[in-house]
Amino acid sequence: MRIGIPKEITPLERRVACTPRIAERLCQAGFEVWIERGAGVDAEHPDAAFAEGGVEIVDTPERIWGECDIVLKVNPPAMHPDLGRHEADMLREGATLIGFIWPAQNRELLEKLAARRATVVAMDCVPRITRAQTVSDTP
Repeated sequence: MRIGIPKEITPLERRVACTPRIAERLCQAGFEVWIERGAGVDAEHPDAAFAEGGVEIVDTPERIWGECDIVLKVNPPAMHPDLGRHEADMLREGATLIGFIWPAQNRELLEKLAARRATVVAMDCVPRITRAQTVSDTP
């Protein structure tokens, strides 16, 4: 199973959907992890930090969106400024998308994802409870 992490395209966004440590743990768990080149740089996670953990650095967002079983993203998919295509339209049919989606505010996006037969985990809809707070980036 391949997990992909595209570079965020929202202007001024500095976050990345996964840290090098978590990506390494995913690789150790048997997942193949891909990250778009430069995706973590603004979050102070250089490509080399991901590569050291076994993550493959991919040059194009189309490969992340089109070839991964699971895509991790911070912001909702949007029109890609360099490609002139909506990220949701590039998502592999039947893939899983995990990120902030804001479904009540993004009906058109939900329709695009439904057309791709995507499974979507909207992190903004996951309850934050004390018990869940133990899931973290610490070893």
